[in-house]
Amino acid sequence: MLGIPARIDCWDLDPEKVWSLTEDDAYGLPVDFRWADNSGKPCCRRCGCLEPYSVRRRRFRCSEPECRAEFSVTSGTVFANRKLSFKKIIMVVRKRSRPPRAWRRSI
Repeated sequence: MLGIPARIDCWDLDPEKVWSLTEDDAYGLPVDFRWADNSGKPCCRRCGCLEPYSVRRRRFRCSEPECRAEFSVTSGTVFANRKLSFKKIIMVVRKRSRPPRAWRRSI
């Protein structure tokens, strides 16, 4: 979506840039992180199908007849059923994934 490298560290994201994003652009960051192995395209977390289809905004359904699981980018995470904006989710992940102080000083 936004062309974020698959192995970018959360603390490399500039907070000012994150807060200036629209909510749709902020949604693209977790999508790129979650499905980096599939070039940012959603895949079913239950059966691994690589071709789900969109059922509603930001919701997908598996196209395999025996699966038909419905999911989103936050399904199966601590942010499932969340009431936070994607900007806030990104900032929470960024803050909680800070490296230890000693390691930061050695960078």
